[in-house]
Amino acid sequence: EAARCAQELGRDALALRLLRRAAKLRPDDLETRFQLALLAERLGRDAELEAAYKALLALDPDFVPAYHNLGSHYMRGGRYREAEAMFRAILSRAPGFARATLGLDIALEHLGRPAEALVQYRAFLERKPQA
Repeated sequence: EAARCAQELGRDALALRLLRRAAKLRPDDLETRFQLALLAERLGRDAELEAAYKALLALDPDFVPAYHNLGSHYMRGGRYREAEAMFRAILSRAPGFARATLGLDIALEHLGRPAEALVQYRAFLERKPQA
């Protein structure tokens, strides 16, 4: 709660310190780990956000938002193989997750696998024809 208040006051550095402390005190708390990862991402602390998302996934391998955010982070950094792995992990858990399908498609295109991307696009459109 203190970290949330600090963020609301625009004191992100303090919020980050508080979330780090909370994560040490309660290492199994998913919400703390997620908030730490989100704030690290917003502050551009790439190594910390990756560590936070990976710690979160170690606690709960089915926490789909962590895969999505980490996959998106990898995409922004041009790390398409890692992004592909994250988006595939999502789709194995939540096959209808549209943004993961599109993320996977884009990663495959960047990896020089347009035929595979096309198969994914078609599968996406079959599930979501309004798209």
